[in-house]
Amino acid sequence: MTWGCQMNEEDSEQMGLFLERMGYRAAVSAEEADVVLLNTCSVRSKPEEKVWSELGRLREIKQQRPHMLLGVCGCMAQVESDMLRRRAPYIDIILGTGNLGALPELVKTARSGKTATAHASVPAKHNFVALTALGLPPRKGKVVSDIPERIAERKPKHKAHVPIMYGCDKFCTFCIVPHTRGRERSRPTADILAEIKALALSGTKEITLLGQTVNSYGKNLPDGRVPFAHLLKEINEIPGIERIRFTSPYPRDFNEELIEQIGSLTHVCEHVHLPLQVGDNALLAEMHRGYTVEEYCAIVEKLRCSVPGLALTTDIMLGFPGETEQQFQNTLHLIKQIRFDSAFMFAYSPRPGTPAALRADQVEQKTKIARLNQLIALQNSITAEINAEWVGKEVEVLVDGVSTRDPHRFSGYTRTLKLVHFTIPHHSGPPQQWRGELVQVHIQEAHLTGFLGEWRPAKTG
Repeated sequence: MTWGCQMNEEDSEQMGLFLERMGYRAAVSAEEADVVLLNTCSVRSKPEEKVWSELGRLREIKQQRPHMLLGVCGCMAQVESDMLRRRAPYIDIILGTGNLGALPELVKTARSGKTATAHASVPAKHNFVALTALGLPPRKGKVVSDIPERIAERKPKHKAHVPIMYGCDKFCTFCIVPHTRGRERSRPTADILAEIKALALSGTKEITLLGQTVNSYGKNLPDGRVPFAHLLKEINEIPGIERIRFTSPYPRDFNEELIEQIGSLTHVCEHVHLPLQVGDNALLAEMHRGYTVEEYCAIVEKLRCSVPGLALTTDIMLGFPGETEQQFQNTLHLIKQIRFDSAFMFAYSPRPGTPAALRADQVEQKTKIARLNQLIALQNSITAEINAEWVGKEVEVLVDGVSTRDPHRFSGYTRTLKLVHFTIPHHSGPPQQWRGELVQVHIQEAHLTGFLGEWRPAKTG
């Protein structure tokens, strides 16, 4: 089980691959596992609270099954290893974000009865993962600047995440990511292309490029900087890859060349997640975001001119220290003006070690929640209006499989990352034959979280 960002999901997959190399296999539940790893996120307080709650539950299981190794990995392991040791001394393994390759050795050490720790700087967000056979304790160490060891050979699947860079150099005053994931480091272009080519040969049709500031790609490459726009162009030419996504770009590094490539490259999807945070220039400056409302809006305008049918999503944070009612209203006004397809909305929570956490003008929790509820209501109304415009249209859907909501329907996502549940003819073959297929779907109903539709046969002639 994993909480947090897509980079954490990728890290969890890598940990699973390292364990499989040791002979472990995925377990159905923690009650049956020999190794349990919690892959954690520290971007907000709520994911951390979930980790502590899960650790309490796992402690009871471990008392009944002493041979089970319990490990905490990811961001919490990177920055809170001492607290983890104090509050949960029964943890066997603590593994920081930049040292996933140390997992096999840590498991061996823990199996010998010793606490195993590997600490190197490279985490991002708060999440936790329970995998079959994982568990290692932390070890203090300096922040690393190299590329984490990873396993590129993976099981065939129709969609895959591919990290292209690690870390962040932006140092926003509210964010702990540079402390958990380290400074920005780019993977060699040749390694990225080789990995994606191998995925394509195994049947992968959609890849999502990952990075804390993914469009900052190109730093610290031994053969010279390769702009992110150029990387997209090279990936676009790989046979078999039908869809290219990326997350999350940073507004300050969103240049015109990249915008042009998104609009012209056939396989780059018409969806951009562009974090805004707030709609007030004074707050953006206090956050150290490096752009203004006007500059952000200029990027949005250029994107919409270059990419017909663009779906734009964002992150919005309410209750940053010192936020006034007028500044909050400025954010609401900008949301109405831009009209995002959807947004990830949350209330600010102080992160230890960040400048914003030290400020005395923290906004009261009840005020933050009231503002957040008002924002959610506004954005939901916009999302519903935008989705309603799709009724009656046909869209391309990459089939993920049988819908979890209705066993009589299939589900998948459009190029604009909108979820579609749809029916197919009963005579069209078993479900497994549809997974990974690109199909046309006629949209019949629109809802806040997606659509209901009906499969349409491919047009011929």
